[in-house]
Amino acid sequence: MRNRILKNSGIAFLVFGFILIVSCSNTKNLKSDKHSNTETSTQESEEIYGLIVSFYSPGNGIDRQAKNGYIGFLSTKYPKLVFEKIKWGREGEVDFCFLLDELTDKQKGQFIKKSKKLLSDSQKVHFYEDRACAHK
Repeated sequence: MRNRILKNSGIAFLVFGFILIVSCSNTKNLKSDKHSNTETSTQESEEIYGLIVSFYSPGNGIDRQAKNGYIGFLSTKYPKLVFEKIKWGREGEVDFCFLLDELTDKQKGQFIKKSKKLLSDSQKVHFYEDRACAHK
């Protein structure tokens, strides 16, 4: 009787272990499949912008004077240029995302150069070229 209980317990233990191993390996495969599908669909759906001007805050607010100057520059020098203004932070953080489709390659280069020169004195501005708008 005791041998029979030990034998049945051993078999039950082996079956339980097998089920545990199989279920863990299936979960791992599901996680990796889900991640790769998400990554692929995100890459395919993200729009690439020619220039992103990001006004950020290191904890004490953005450079509002630089931002207002840049808005003035855009409205006077490039009034027909289309862009998206994405607000993303609590201290006024904002991204200006430009596709630049309406400009020739030469005009794109000039616009990017002028933007960087205008905002070169600010320590709270990042420039990104040929990227997705991260905070969109």
